[in-house]
Amino acid sequence: MRSPNQLPDPTSPSVTPLAGARGAPSVAADHKDGRRKMALPLRNGSLRVLYCYMMTTPAPVLLLLSAFIASIASAQTGSTGLSTREADHEALLSLPWEQFDQTQNSGWRVYVNPSSKQYLEAAKLIETYLTRHSDLTARQRALSYFHAGMQYVFYAREHGGDPLAALPDLDKAIVSGKEPAHSVDWNDMVIATKAFLVGDRATLLAVKERLAVMPTASVEWPNYADDLLKNLGKPYGSWWPKEEPKK
Repeated sequence: MRSPNQLPDPTSPSVTPLAGARGAPSVAADHKDGRRKMALPLRNGSLRVLYCYMMTTPAPVLLLLSAFIASIASAQTGSTGLSTREADHEALLSLPWEQFDQTQNSGWRVYVNPSSKQYLEAAKLIETYLTRHSDLTARQRALSYFHAGMQYVFYAREHGGDPLAALPDLDKAIVSGKEPAHSVDWNDMVIATKAFLVGDRATLLAVKERLAVMPTASVEWPNYADDLLKNLGKPYGSWWPKEEPKK
C-alpha cells in the first residue's frame, strides 16, 4: 500500500489512472475484460475474423482454432525472414500509443512486471518506439520518456548500474511550449527525480517550495519532493514496499 502522494514504481503493473486523468505517470489502463483488447495486433484480416469468432467458441473448437492461427502466424513470420523474437518486437512497436504505454501487460510492460524485470529491454523498446512515432503529442512523449528513464533507474537499483543513464530520457520528459503537461506539477516532479539522482538537495528544496504555493487541488504529488529529500542518498524507491509476483 502506497501513500496518496507517493509516486508509484513506474514498472508496477498495478492499475493506475490514465494519462488524461489525475494520477501517477506510471499509467496503465483498467481493462475489466482482458479479452476485449489484444496485446499484439493480428496482421491478417482473416485472422482478425477468427479471433472475434474465438471469443464465443466452445473450448475444444477454440483449441483447434488457436493451433490454426499459430501456424498461420508462424508462416507469416517466416516469410518476412524475422525471428519470432524480432517479429514480437516489431509487433510491439506497431501498437497504438495507448496500448504500448498505457495498457497493462502490453507494450513495454511485457518486459517489466512482478515476474519479469527486463528493465534495459523495456527502456530500449520505448526509445525505439519514440523514434518511430513522430506523431505523438508532447504529453505522450513526456510520459513515455519518463518511463524509459525510470527503467535505467530501477536497473541500477537492482543490478548496480549507473542511475544517471536515465538523465537523457528524463530531460526529454519535460513538457515545454504551449501544450499542457500531464499535471501542473509534472515538470517539477521530473526535475525533482533528476535532482534526487544527482544528489542535488538545493533543487529538491526549490521544487518543494514551488509545490507549496500551487493550488492544492491541482497538484498531483504535493509531498513527492519532500519524500525524496527525506531519502536523499538512498537508491531511488528503495524505501517503497516491494510488489511480489503472484503465485
